[in-house]
Amino acid sequence: MKAAIWLALFLLAYHVEAKLLEVPEQCFSRKVTPCLTQIQDAEETLTLKQGTFRALNGAILQWKSFEDVSVDILKGKMQVSQSGEGIRINEVYLAQSNQLVERDSKQLFILDLNRFILSTYTVFDIQTNNVLAKSTFLEKSELLLFVARFFERRNQFLSFLKSIERPWKKEFITQTKTQTKVLQRSVASVEQSERLERQEKEKQSLELKRVREQFFYRTFYR
Repeated sequence: MKAAIWLALFLLAYHVEAKLLEVPEQCFSRKVTPCLTQIQDAEETLTLKQGTFRALNGAILQWKSFEDVSVDILKGKMQVSQSGEGIRINEVYLAQSNQLVERDSKQLFILDLNRFILSTYTVFDIQTNNVLAKSTFLEKSELLLFVARFFERRNQFLSFLKSIERPWKKEFITQTKTQTKVLQRSVASVEQSERLERQEKEKQSLELKRVREQFFYRTFYR
């Protein structure tokens, strides 16, 4: 609740012409926390020793720690390129990697640009841990639609797609092999289950036949 009030005051009080709004003033520059930043330009790249944060117009970030980077994205989109240790985004720990992150009022989306897995978190409030709703490898069409939201300029978008084309194909092959193995194991498991079921039925049938033969023998040959 306190963070929500702070955010509201921040939005009301700072309607000035600046590429990066900082509350308190110059808190990002001086690495003072807590620190709220809002992007007023088309985009702004914020640089720390752990990596760069390319935040898009309107993105609001709450920096909780600059030493061991911890930041909450309260609104908007950003591209994260890590160069050091892992970081925390909205309390989600991300090992060294690159991500595209988007936050709306109810959900947090984090696309791992190494594995191309999109994790969707249900967002409750600032004080409550986010809940992972689903995690999915993005097919090409899904990837294009998601990535497009992070680039306003066509040449920038195409350049980014070119940079991830080969890694995505490699990961796609890996994912396909993994899914094939899972499917094969699933089929083998079903076949094994069916085989055991047949064997059990045959065993029961033989046992029933034996009992009948014994009954017949005892009834007519004693």
